[in-house]
Amino acid sequence: CHYDIFPEIGDEWKAIHQKCLQGVTERREEEAFPRADGRTDWLKWEVCPWYTDSGAVGGLVMFTEVITWRKEAELALAKANEALMAHNVGLATALEQRNQEVSDLKDLYEQVLDAIPDMILCKGPESKLLFGNKAFRDYYGMTNDQLRGLIDAPHSKPDYTQQYVKDDAYVFNTGQHLQVEELAVRHDGEERLFLTTKTPIFSEMGKVVQTVGISRDITEQKRTQTQIIQAEKMSSLGQLVAGVAHEINNPVNFIYGNLDHANDYADELLAVIRLYQETFPEPGAALDSMMAEIDLDFLIDDLPKLLQSMKVGANRIREIVSSLRNFSRMDEAEIKDADLHEGIDSTLMILQHRLKKQSDRPEILVQRQYGNLPMVECFPGQLNQVFMNILSNGIDALEEALANQTVEQPVITINTSLLADQSVRIAITDNGPGMSQTVCDRIFDPFFTTKAVGKGTGMGLAISYQVVTEKHGGTLTCHSTMGEGTEFVIIVPRR
Repeated sequence: CHYDIFPEIGDEWKAIHQKCLQGVTERREEEAFPRADGRTDWLKWEVCPWYTDSGAVGGLVMFTEVITWRKEAELALAKANEALMAHNVGLATALEQRNQEVSDLKDLYEQVLDAIPDMILCKGPESKLLFGNKAFRDYYGMTNDQLRGLIDAPHSKPDYTQQYVKDDAYVFNTGQHLQVEELAVRHDGEERLFLTTKTPIFSEMGKVVQTVGISRDITEQKRTQTQIIQAEKMSSLGQLVAGVAHEINNPVNFIYGNLDHANDYADELLAVIRLYQETFPEPGAALDSMMAEIDLDFLIDDLPKLLQSMKVGANRIREIVSSLRNFSRMDEAEIKDADLHEGIDSTLMILQHRLKKQSDRPEILVQRQYGNLPMVECFPGQLNQVFMNILSNGIDALEEALANQTVEQPVITINTSLLADQSVRIAITDNGPGMSQTVCDRIFDPFFTTKAVGKGTGMGLAISYQVVTEKHGGTLTCHSTMGEGTEFVIIVPRR
């Protein structure tokens, strides 16, 4: 009996057999049994009563199935699961650590990008913004969440946005770098000029998936460059004008000086002719025929008029030459005393071809309301350029008003006066279409212009402002009302 083979479980089995003899079936799904060789088997068993024909319990029946292989497999699987769980925990820990490292690296990259003064932006397909560094966000006054998904900042100009999209599409479609100069509107409405380099970002398959743009503000650099170029042009123009004026001046003075003598000689010759006519009233057929052929009476009457007309013309040329020579002083670098009225008049003389009557418009009248100004210590050539820029803009505005039929008689009024603090005030007013307050507030900004593309650089008034304020310690202001005209006021100290 196995009671004797396995004494350590004998009592337990005796109890099971007693229950079974009483008609109770006992079963186990799995149970460990020691073997004689020291190993352990796993069994699945069932013990049930055996009944005689009379219905009494005649004995016991035990069914046993060795399931050691299954138990070992389950144990092995459990052990493998424990190992897998431990491995997964390790992977999760490593992944979490890796994610933290990536997050830290991303934060570091963003900190580095935010420390760069240039604007850096990343765009996806269809030119949609994905990221902008601090310089970019500050410029547009928006957060990354607000910018993400937009094509451009809401306050940007539509034509600027169209150009951005066009440039982005070029980089996406060609996979090539692109460097462009572009204007961008800051959150406060100011426009700045940027040099932008756009670079494609490729996927592993070689497809452009993003673009990165680096924009550097070159407004001041461009302004300085433009000023240098403008100064060089003006210096060259001044030298050319001065040279031409000098070359014209000599022969004109020769002609003008001899016209008085020619007029005297003509008067004397005409007097001789009149005396001949009185002395010899019958000149003879040949002479009579000659006088009729040349119409001597008309010649005697018209020759003084002709000489006087030539004198007026020569004098006009002398005035133009004098104006050119005066205006050419713009290349002078030294400060000196100057008559500002003379500078204004010289500028008007040069602009006379734009002021006079045209085939499609009337003459632009100029009203000079000059006060009694002293000589002013200044850079006369540079102030002449200021007068030229302001008057040219006034003429442009009046021509626009005439084209739109919003003014009948265009007028430019120039008023000068000496203020109580010994400063000189020059006000240049036109009766053109005027400007809105928004435009008026930005009229001296570099590169700002209301003119059509190709008709203005947006630098003339900006340079004028710098000349008046920085070079002369004065002020240049603009006052305008829509439909009523514009006034520019220059105030410079006498010394």
